[in-house]
Order: sequence, then C-alpha cells, then structure tokens
Amino acid sequence: MREVKLTESDIVWAWTRTKDVGIINAHRPNALAVLLGSIGERVILNDLKGSQLKSTVEYDILYNKKRVEVKTQATSVTPLPEYEAVVNARSMKQSCDVYGFVRIKNDLTVAWILGYMGKHDFNAKAVYAPKGTKLKHRVQTWDKWFVQIQELEDEIK
Repeated sequence: MREVKLTESDIVWAWTRTKDVGIINAHRPNALAVLLGSIGERVILNDLKGSQLKSTVEYDILYNKKRVEVKTQATSVTPLPEYEAVVNARSMKQSCDVYGFVRIKNDLTVAWILGYMGKHDFNAKAVYAPKGTKLKHRVQTWDKWFVQIQELEDEIK
C-alpha cells in the first residue's frame, strides 16, 4: 500500500473530466462518488506509467494490454492491511483483467493505492457479504465481494 498526496491539479482534472463528459452535476445523488472515482482513476493512471484512460463500462484503464478497473472508496482514516478491498456485487460481471483499489481521504488531500489483483484471483479469493450483513462494526448497505488489503499486490503482474 502506498500513500499519494493529491494535488489541486488531480482534483481539477477529475472535476473537469466528469463535468465535460456529462456524468456529474450538483443534482445527481452520486455526484461525489463519481468525482472520487475519477480521482481514483487519475491516481492509478499516474502509478501505471504508459497507461491509457479508456473509461468504458467494462474497465477504466489499459495498461500493457491489460484492462484495469479502478475501484475507489472514500475514507476518514489511513487504511490498515486488514481492511477490505471491495467490488460491488453488481460490478462483478465487468470484463476486466485486473482490479486496482484506491482509498481517498474525505478531505481530498491524500489517496492510498491499496494494490492490484487479477480478476481471476479476486473471484477465487473474495468473500461475499450481502446487504444487511454485519462485518466488524457496521452493517453492509449493499451487496459486495471483498478481500483484505494485505492480499493485494503492489504492482500488476
């Protein structure tokens, strides 16, 4: 897991991108989630030198002929190795080769690249938690699959 300081340029890039393609406006209920997802894509783009932003429904980035889907979550704390790297159950059918996991601090000052995992490996290792399941100290509000951050790789293999 690596910490990345977010810059004003990162935030402006993400805001401009989401606004320009018409997927964000102040009245959309998930506008913040869309913005955070774009910031996560920027973080992974910067990490994977030579990668290309594709932003398809199936994956976000192309890197060394691998289709990378970026999964981003907001956080108020520094992630720990035993925390979860999560894929929404509805997203499990996406045609990607690799997941890249990012957490972004709520104040948009820092991000953490949690790591990467091939989709095949994720599917084999992930635990399913349906909506309503209590994990640790909170009840899940949506169906998800997850592995622990410590199971992720620092780079794409």
